[in-house]
Amino acid sequence: MPPGAPTDPREWTRKIFFGKPFPDRESDEREHVTADTMPVLDFVVSVLVDGGAVTVTSLVNYRNVWGRRYFAVVRPFHRRLVPCMLARAARGFARAGH
Repeated sequence: MPPGAPTDPREWTRKIFFGKPFPDRESDEREHVTADTMPVLDFVVSVLVDGGAVTVTSLVNYRNVWGRRYFAVVRPFHRRLVPCMLARAARGFARAGH
């Protein structure tokens, strides 16, 4: 986390997902959980702010064989894209002087 960045996980979720997070599932002062349902899969994303670090975790549940196939293609990009999105959010907070 950049110095002075917010510790509210909801703010991090909005910044990570370009201000358009998925529907809320749960939230407290440390963690914000969002989730969505697609025709082929369901997913849950957790943004945890703890001890000066931000951790993003995702869980995918395949609804059918097409969901498994879809995510087989997406998985390699997902593993690279999520850290990039988190780094972009951190840079955004650092530039904003949070």
